[in-house]
Amino acid sequence: MQRHPLTTKLTRSQLWSTLLGNVFEHYDTALYALLSPFIAPLFFPHFDPLTALIFTYAIIPLGMIVRPLGSLFFGYLGERFGYKTALMTSLFGMACISALMGSIPTYAQAGILAPLLLLACKSLQNVFSVGETIGGAVYLLSNTREQKHDLLSGIYSSSTIAGILLASAGVSFICYFDLLQEGWRILYFIGCLTAFFGCLLRSQISMDEKPRTVNPSIRELLTHFWELRLRLLTVAVVAGFSYATYSVALILMNGFAPLVANVTLNQIMYLNTGLLILDFATLPLFGWLASIYSRERMMLASAACATVTGIPLFMLLDGGTLATVIAMRVCLVIIGVWFSSTFHSWSQHFIPAAHRYSVIAFAYALGSQVFGGPTVSISLWLYHQTGIVSSAAWYWVALGGFSCLLIALQTYEKDIKDENDIVTVT
Repeated sequence: MQRHPLTTKLTRSQLWSTLLGNVFEHYDTALYALLSPFIAPLFFPHFDPLTALIFTYAIIPLGMIVRPLGSLFFGYLGERFGYKTALMTSLFGMACISALMGSIPTYAQAGILAPLLLLACKSLQNVFSVGETIGGAVYLLSNTREQKHDLLSGIYSSSTIAGILLASAGVSFICYFDLLQEGWRILYFIGCLTAFFGCLLRSQISMDEKPRTVNPSIRELLTHFWELRLRLLTVAVVAGFSYATYSVALILMNGFAPLVANVTLNQIMYLNTGLLILDFATLPLFGWLASIYSRERMMLASAACATVTGIPLFMLLDGGTLATVIAMRVCLVIIGVWFSSTFHSWSQHFIPAAHRYSVIAFAYALGSQVFGGPTVSISLWLYHQTGIVSSAAWYWVALGGFSCLLIALQTYEKDIKDENDIVTVT
């Protein structure tokens, strides 16, 4: 079998099946966030547009409450039965949930039951999605030459954006042809089919796993989490800021910009697709740059940039033109790519090898739920309470400052350790 030049152990088919599985899964996950401005009145028709949008976005963090449970389940599954079992289960579950999401009745059809069903499906979607996001990255990088980790981290992150890009293109398509009434359901059914295709593709490929020599218990995993609690917290905050930056640039702006700037919702959706293309194209570039420079210092500089420029960037939105909105959102995307391109390589070098899948998956799930998931709802709520456009950036800026502090401490400790190692060798 032909090995891919980026890896030492993976065949080309194993590499592509991992990347494509991630594409299919994130297509399904992204649809809800992108469709929220359109489906908000279908599930919350008795509220004003802003309040309905807040409730619709609020389902995202509410659904993420179960993510840590999903991470424990898939971490255990991966450690106990192997990556293939965990990744296949994750993708198959996503396919089933997509079919359910496309079949949910609206408020006009089922009353209060409709938003409750939406919350239930979104919760199940979060359980299954966490297995692929981290499991695929851990599997990929553990079979890759260390000097290529940053580049492949950027490529894997690009596959995430590719799935989101496909979802955005689908939403733009139904907007252009005015098919919103039922077209949003069709997009979920397409997601179901693509995820099933990913399962079929992955089932045909051996993942060359060694037999499990350790069968960890949940108690053992939790003990390990406690021993690594400070590192786990750091990964959780960094993952939360990465998720929040994506949410601000590519989700919040979809509903928020038309409220405060001179742009339409359709213009914003078309712009969203272009920004995703930019995101997709630049992630490998920044991953490559991190392999030349320090990944920690790149992440530190990005978080510092977000902390300093976040509020001024949002101030540009107040009554801004389409050109202003484009420039502002391009800046947000670049900050996000700059920070997130090496997250997977950074986290895997930061967390010890023992139970790495479980620890990173749990930290990522916790960070997404506690820090990243509520970003859009909190930002809209702050604007609703204050009427100040820049207030929508307050939470994101604060999270960027916290991430900056933690990465700075980690970088300092790493530099001290490297200096001590040099002295010891000398």
